[in-house]
Amino acid sequence: EITVRFRSEDVSPWLTQDIGTVARTGGARSEEACLRLEGTGVMGGLRLDDSLGFTYQPVRGDFRVTARIADRGDALGADLGLMVRESLDPASRQAAVVLRGVSEGWVHLLLWRDVERTRLKRQEHETLQDPRLWLRIERMGERILAGISEDGASWIDPSDVADLSGLPDEVFV
Repeated sequence: EITVRFRSEDVSPWLTQDIGTVARTGGARSEEACLRLEGTGVMGGLRLDDSLGFTYQPVRGDFRVTARIADRGDALGADLGLMVRESLDPASRQAAVVLRGVSEGWVHLLLWRDVERTRLKRQEHETLQDPRLWLRIERMGERILAGISEDGASWIDPSDVADLSGLPDEVFV
């Protein structure tokens, strides 16, 4: 039996935590001015909760987080994305913009759980060939918006992800 472990390190101000029960502990490290993340898990599906590695910061009020996906690895079925969570509870309300690896490329998804302990809702967008894309998620008052871009300047389909009215001032992104 061979066990491979991902070398994790302090990536302050980011924090890393497994949410729910995961097959293998996730982690994060700085690598050539990038934040490299690795984790296992399932976000929603037929479940009423999540089990995933989550690298995050607690954030108060409005925010905007933009990330460039520089390397997607080779994992078919892998999810890469940005998420906002009401809490670190596995059944928390949340919204995410996600790239999911499929045989034809990468499907752009918007996922959200607007009521605790319910299945994720999903909006599927086009399949993209190049995973070196930019993702964005932001909060403006009660609205959670998400978008995807090829260059970090022009955003394809920036749209409301979900009505998460009543989110506390502090959330986890």
